[in-house]
Amino acid sequence: MDQLEKGCAQWRESLSALVDGELPFSEQRAVWEHLRGCASCRAYYRQLSALQRRLHRTDPVTLWLRTLRANRWWRRALVASVMLTALLSAGATAFFVHRWWYAPAMTPIAAAGLFNHHAAVPPEWQANPSCAVGIACLGERTATAQPQFIALPRWGRLERAGVCECLGVPIALYQLTVQRSPVLLLQFNTDQLPLQAPAAERLVINGQPLTCTVVADTHVLMWQRGKQGFALVAPFGKVNLFQVFHHIAPP
Repeated sequence: MDQLEKGCAQWRESLSALVDGELPFSEQRAVWEHLRGCASCRAYYRQLSALQRRLHRTDPVTLWLRTLRANRWWRRALVASVMLTALLSAGATAFFVHRWWYAPAMTPIAAAGLFNHHAAVPPEWQANPSCAVGIACLGERTATAQPQFIALPRWGRLERAGVCECLGVPIALYQLTVQRSPVLLLQFNTDQLPLQAPAAERLVINGQPLTCTVVADTHVLMWQRGKQGFALVAPFGKVNLFQVFHHIAPP
């Protein structure tokens, strides 16, 4: 390759550009005409073409793996980078989960949502399509599921009782009718579903701290006794929930 005739040395750059595909089309005709009459340049061109094809057949992944196997420092760097990437990924996932995911809690808005989902539940209490996550609400007739801690006067009666898992934890639902208006009583474990309410909406009646709030057109009254949380929900302005509260004894 290096033994070109002195008269052909000027074609070296043109032949290299031709093999690389960088020679302008207007100059290619002169190069091809020179190759027809110069055996030395034809040999040089064949060597360049063979080298180009060999380079194209080289697998960069194979070369990288060979270099990696031959170099201990690169192997250690690869392992360290993989571990660092895994740690960063786990840290980022934990950060985003902590930042944007919150454990379920019983809030006035959640209580009002449960009331709206279950106020029109069918008497059979079967596979309620209005349930927040589509889970069937399991329940029984009042005759066999009568709660002992509700003592309603003549103007109220208990219609249905069941368990709903709309928030991911069991919630006992008691559907009442008071003064011809639907009232929902929720009972839940505050360890699984902590009761959260704004401090500005809290009051105390007969030594019992209560939370009284209105969400849209729904009246919500919430309180806690030990590890049991309760919520009374009714349409706003239709039922005096404080009267109903006085007829609910500790279970």
